[in-house]
Amino acid sequence: MSRYRFCRLGNQNALVLIVGDWQVLYSYNTPVAATKHRHTVFITKKFYTRTTNRHIKAFQEEHSCTDPKYVLQSWLDDLVEVRISR
Repeated sequence: MSRYRFCRLGNQNALVLIVGDWQVLYSYNTPVAATKHRHTVFITKKFYTRTTNRHIKAFQEEHSCTDPKYVLQSWLDDLVEVRISR
């Protein structure tokens, strides 16, 4: 069974969902970044608003990531769907 919980990321429109070993950043109810290992952050390639980009940057900095991996939005959507359904 997956363990999950929500944590705020300094803003009411951004939060982090912890699912198993993954931390997934949600901005405006959409998963936009994730990390499993502290220094590797996966970020959506999809363009979002300036505010969402600030959320992503804060998440990236929080995890000391200087070289993020860019992934399709569907990869992040699938990651969350698979992890929660287990």
